[in-house]
Amino acid sequence: VGPRDDLAGLADGAAKRVVATGGGSADAAWVQAVADATGLPVTTDVHEPGQAAPVAEVCDLLQIPAFLARQ
Repeated sequence: VGPRDDLAGLADGAAKRVVATGGGSADAAWVQAVADATGLPVTTDVHEPGQAAPVAEVCDLLQIPAFLARQ
């Protein structure tokens, strides 16, 4: 489901996971709201090393971009 798609489309059960990207995806409260609203596991990434721990508490899969892994 893309950002312009109707989230009601998730109700048919076809979606298995939400992949959150963009600025909000590194905000733990936003990721938790997405998980609560959809009832689906959330995969996301972070943009700063300090965001990893709080976001990891609320998402199901946290991706660390390669440029952060090198730091």
